[in-house]
Amino acid sequence: MDSLCIVCLGNPGKNYDKTRHNMGFMIADALLSHWNINMLKHKFNASFASIKRFDKTIYIVKPLTYMNLSGQAVSDFSHYFKIQPHHVLIIYDDIDLDFGLLRYRSSGGAGTHNGVKSILNSLKSRDVPRLRVGIGPVNTTSDLKEFVLRPFSDKERVGLDRIISGCIQFIETFLGDGELAAMNQFNNKSFLA
Repeated sequence: MDSLCIVCLGNPGKNYDKTRHNMGFMIADALLSHWNINMLKHKFNASFASIKRFDKTIYIVKPLTYMNLSGQAVSDFSHYFKIQPHHVLIIYDDIDLDFGLLRYRSSGGAGTHNGVKSILNSLKSRDVPRLRVGIGPVNTTSDLKEFVLRPFSDKERVGLDRIISGCIQFIETFLGDGELAAMNQFNNKSFLA
C-alpha cells in the first residue's frame, strides 16, 4: 500500500466542538499533534495534511461538508489522489457501541451512521475499512440527533483522553503491524477499564 487516507468524521464550526458527533475530529486533531503536524491544507471541502510514515503516504482528512454529506469530500479527495476505497480508513462515533469501546471492520454497511452511508454511496463500495468509536448507549428517552450533538458529560470527559490515545495506538498498530494485529489488540477493548 503506497498511501492511506484516514478520514475522521465530524462537523465543522464552534457549535460542534467537543460534541459526541465530533469524536472523529477530536481524534484527527490528536493524531496531528502526536505526529507534530501543524499545517493543514484546505481543498475538496476538507481540511487535510499528509505525512510519510510506515513507508506510506498518509493523508489525515477532516471533511468540512457536515456529517451527512461527508461522501462528497471523501470521493473528491480519493479520486484526485487515486486512493482506492479499501485504502480509506474511516474513524467515527458510534451510538451502538458503549462509550470507550473500539471496533474495527474492513467492510460492511453503514449501520445508522449517515456520514458513513454518504461515504459508502459516494465511493460506490462497502469495502471501506472503518474504526467505530463508542459513544453510547443512548438513553431510550433521548432524541438521537440531540444526543449526538450534545457535549460529552463531565464523567465522559474524564475518559476521553484515554479513548483518543487508544485510537492513536490502533492507527499506529494498523499502519505498522497490519489490520489483523490491530484487530486482535483493540477490537472490543474498553479504554475506560
